[in-house]
Amino acid sequence: MVKEINGMEEFVEVVRDTPDKLIVLDFFATWCGPCMKIGPEIDKLAEEFPNVVFRKINVDKNDEICSQLKISSMPTFMYFKNGKYLDKSIGAVLQNIRFYVEKFK
Repeated sequence: MVKEINGMEEFVEVVRDTPDKLIVLDFFATWCGPCMKIGPEIDKLAEEFPNVVFRKINVDKNDEICSQLKISSMPTFMYFKNGKYLDKSIGAVLQNIRFYVEKFK
């Protein structure tokens, strides 16, 4: 199961202190149907790609992170590597997420 990030400090730590690995952040809400539908698929992707770091961020519990990153739709997936933002995808479309994972891993 993909771990959840709780707070700005933990977010910064994961993005900054995970060199040479792709980080996939899944911004979700518990009331978001598409988020709940794609969640188990993200867990499977995390198992399939053990060298990629997957983390979830609950938008209702992390206003500061969501505000700073301008998250306005759920689910949103953001991709980071070596502390740098690479790209994002919006929506519960597994092939789009897989595309970015394979592109940046």
